[in-house]
Amino acid sequence: MSPSGRSPGQHRRARTVRVCTAVTIFFPDISSYQTGFQLNGIPAIMVKATEGTGYVSPDYRRVVRDAQARGLLQMAYHFLHRGNAVGQADFAFSVIGGDTPTMVDVETAGDGSAPTLGDVLTFVDRFRAHGGTVHLVYLPRWYWSDFLGGPGLGVLPARGLRVVSSSYTTYHDFGPGWQPYGGVAPDICQFSETTQLNGFTVDMNAFRGSVEELRTLVTGEDLMRTKLIRDPKTGAVWLSNSLQRWFVPNPSMLKDVVTVGKFHFSGVLMNDVPEDVDNVAAFGAVIGFDPTNPTPHASLTAEQVDAIGKQVADAVVAQHQELSPADAPAIQKATADAVRQALAATNGAQPTS
Repeated sequence: MSPSGRSPGQHRRARTVRVCTAVTIFFPDISSYQTGFQLNGIPAIMVKATEGTGYVSPDYRRVVRDAQARGLLQMAYHFLHRGNAVGQADFAFSVIGGDTPTMVDVETAGDGSAPTLGDVLTFVDRFRAHGGTVHLVYLPRWYWSDFLGGPGLGVLPARGLRVVSSSYTTYHDFGPGWQPYGGVAPDICQFSETTQLNGFTVDMNAFRGSVEELRTLVTGEDLMRTKLIRDPKTGAVWLSNSLQRWFVPNPSMLKDVVTVGKFHFSGVLMNDVPEDVDNVAAFGAVIGFDPTNPTPHASLTAEQVDAIGKQVADAVVAQHQELSPADAPAIQKATADAVRQALAATNGAQPTS
């Protein structure tokens, strides 16, 4: 999915918070350029399925069969054209179906046209209306900047969409490909378009987590999950987009978090992050800690805790079709209780009255 050199038809409920630095997996994505690619020695595969309203990758169905036979996590992608996103979603779903995790590939087409953010959302809504599974958008920084004009991307996580970035540099778990843009931090980074694998030159992607965590992400099963990742060099703590997504619809209380996408906690807290917390919202309470102050403190009032609960409840209801506004009070209370528990777990702090 490099930004040049490809013509049309050729592009290829756990609620647990974990500290995680040990596992990063790498997997390729392929298109017709890699026809015949064998799925040996890889943890997952992303394969081009469709483009526009009429193109089907000639090797797509063979890869799907092979991946299924191996029990391999297999994802599909649709190369999006500008305009007629409804027709494209109809066509893509007719090929991919509802069970395969799907990514929208957003870049310039061979004719130079460039899909809009509206095209992306229209495609996603229509694809999901058919019963399709789509939670990934390949929307690299260069495209966001040069073709979209650098807008805020909060609308993507608000729709349950994760960003896949690209940065063709020497890979590092905290390298430039993981830097946020548009207020959203990528969950997958494509770091190479020249990797030699199984006799082919392929694009290679990184995911900071296990195969099962990737599976829950691309299927949308992780909408109640987040992950803390600590940079061993700088001590910085990063959160995946799960928590960001909940607060993007109303980021006033968490402005710095949402726009920066990188969090620095106090030294004591960083050394004392619980391995398991029974609700992802628990860490919504601690992101206000001063990174320059080694002494944790409780700065949240009871009213602010309740406000956090309402923010989360409103966002969760909006992102889950099976929920209604009648479910919001229960979610709000559960979230507020989790925040209080998190405060109690960090030096026994409690909200001020």
